[in-house]
Amino acid sequence: MIKADRRITIDEVAEELGISHERAQSITNDILRYRKVSARWVSRQLTSTHPGTTHGGQPETSRA
Repeated sequence: MIKADRRITIDEVAEELGISHERAQSITNDILRYRKVSARWVSRQLTSTHPGTTHGGQPETSRA
């Protein structure tokens, strides 16, 4: 469902599946490991080739 429409909302998922908002959010975030980023669902899985992409390509950059 999310792969077919990355702009789908948690409320739409819950309604279509007939489950609560909280359960739909738990499944989406904790089990499927998706996060909503700029109105789209994006997988949180980074491979070992992507570690620097979270800081603009500079792995030595740290967050304060």
